[in-house]
Amino acid sequence: VNPAVTLSLLATRKLDVLHALVYMVAQCLGACIGASALYLALPLKATADHFVNKVYWIGPIIGALLAGVSHEFFFARRASRQKLVACLTCKDIEIVETASMTGSSLSTVTQNAMRAKHANKQESN
Repeated sequence: VNPAVTLSLLATRKLDVLHALVYMVAQCLGACIGASALYLALPLKATADHFVNKVYWIGPIIGALLAGVSHEFFFARRASRQKLVACLTCKDIEIVETASMTGSSLSTVTQNAMRAKHANKQESN
């Protein structure tokens, strides 16, 4: 997997920020090691003429973001406008998914989730 796919998973909240950063650092490091191996293995002229690729970073990253977001929020079975709004406003997507799966109103599910969170907090104290 490359950093563009990882960024797409981060944008659709399939990965948390810490894991995404670790994956992207590891993926870029692996790419640098691979490129270094090619640079050392090939003659200098062949490396410069055939293996230099400039718009490489921008295109795959934008494409991965658009693909992940469009699939998650427009084409997947569980896609909904409320889920998209929840992601864009940094709200909990799981609450929106629960509301759509149970057929309950979003406010009812949100209230129940807040009550459960408050109860768990009181139990831990």
